[in-house]
Amino acid sequence: MRETTRASIVEHAAQHFGDRAIEVRFRAQFCYVDAYLELAANGDDRGAGGTDPDGVRSEAMQLCRLRYFGPDRWSLAIYSYAHERYDPSVFGDGEWFGPAAAGFDLAGNLYLT
Repeated sequence: MRETTRASIVEHAAQHFGDRAIEVRFRAQFCYVDAYLELAANGDDRGAGGTDPDGVRSEAMQLCRLRYFGPDRWSLAIYSYAHERYDPSVFGDGEWFGPAAAGFDLAGNLYLT
């Protein structure tokens, strides 16, 4: 299930947010999705991650947390930078449960567009 979910999110990200590197990681029943933003090496990195060989640094941006309840049945919590926590959210269709890629899409449209 994890590999199927990861592939679904990464494929969706490549189609709709192609210029962003996406990380999908799992802990128990939760799936966390982050995006990486590139910063110039001479810019203000404010705790950015690693540096690639060209001197460009990457900073992780937390997007969402999905909780598994069954195939194509995930709950969604979008990361709130104002509160520094994941806040529960409905999917775009107003439902509390939906496919993982749809949850990522909502968070991606919020933070990456």
